[in-house]
Amino acid sequence: GCTLCIQACPVDAILGAAKQMHTIIESECTGCDLCVPPCPVECIDMVEIKPTIENWKWEYPRTLPENLTRANQPPRSKAPTPAQPDASVSKDEVKREQRG
Repeated sequence: GCTLCIQACPVDAILGAAKQMHTIIESECTGCDLCVPPCPVECIDMVEIKPTIENWKWEYPRTLPENLTRANQPPRSKAPTPAQPDASVSKDEVKREQRG
């Protein structure tokens, strides 16, 4: 074994060492197929497992739909902050200004 498949596995589902046989841990494998292309001897076969209640998992989207990408969304604007009264102005002066 050359360990290329071990290096390619994102979830560490393959056990083995250089010049040793490698083993795929079925319960840890996500079926992402990232280990198949680097294998120089083509000894990895992906076998489809029929979904049951015990092994069913959500499929991860390969890409986000266009309407969910941040690049297509308008920039968020900050809510305007209310003006704070000047601390040097007395409450009576503020009331007079409001009456106008």
